[in-house]
Amino acid sequence: RKIEEKRILSWWPRDDDCPQCMGLPLEVNITKTVLSRGYALVAISSRDRQYSKCWAVPRHPDSHTVDTRSVTAVLPILLQREQMTGVPVYALGASSGGAFALVLPWYFPLAGVCSQIMALPTDMYEHFLNSPVARTLSAGDGFNAAGVTRNNSEAPIVKSTGAVGMEESGSTAVGALVGGEAVKSPPVLFVHMPRDQHTAQLVAENLEARKQKGFVSHVIEVNPRPITSELLESLIPDLAAQPGTAEQLVTVLKEQQVLNGNGLLVQDPRDSDWRSVVGNS
Repeated sequence: RKIEEKRILSWWPRDDDCPQCMGLPLEVNITKTVLSRGYALVAISSRDRQYSKCWAVPRHPDSHTVDTRSVTAVLPILLQREQMTGVPVYALGASSGGAFALVLPWYFPLAGVCSQIMALPTDMYEHFLNSPVARTLSAGDGFNAAGVTRNNSEAPIVKSTGAVGMEESGSTAVGALVGGEAVKSPPVLFVHMPRDQHTAQLVAENLEARKQKGFVSHVIEVNPRPITSELLESLIPDLAAQPGTAEQLVTVLKEQQVLNGNGLLVQDPRDSDWRSVVGNS
């Protein structure tokens, strides 16, 4: 199968416990960092596994999609099963997953969001920013957002001030009150590439919209980075264990014009034939 069809298997290395796992370098690096800081990691794929494989993102907080329904259905069950009910939950997504992560706080209580290479159309995002976020799960699940300060790592998490009052309508999350005010968007980190000017403009607009409402936001800009043997070895332990292999790969990628003379990608790797180049080298 293509890699895109097995996205959730990219986050863990292949071993006896998960022989079908793919262990893609960047995803595994995130997994290791998350686990080293005392968090658990849950990888979820969109429901669409046949066509675009993109996440179905609602355009208004009053609407649902197949993905908001499935994610909000499975997470409470998972948290209860793993005896993690009440812990702060964060969402990280890239591309359409980043868009989904940005709106997820209106369907599931989150302590923070990281959106990679994605922002939302401003008019669409403002529909959400003007509405209370979800701060409760279904009745009886025991979720409480108050009094959370830090986990067992050095990474800070959101602290709620005052008592949290929960309102429920059947099993639907309708928001919470902190000091008499409706709780709004959790902190958001935007990670994007400035040379993608369209996304960069949307990020700037999203940041301004959040700033106008006093919501905590931050941005990290990722600039082009050359592919070097040192970079490959730092990301792929198997290459580091085979001296000279990473350097040979970089040479082949340059010879086949996948990389330019400075080691930068010539085109989007999702569209290039770099896999065949590496496989035949």
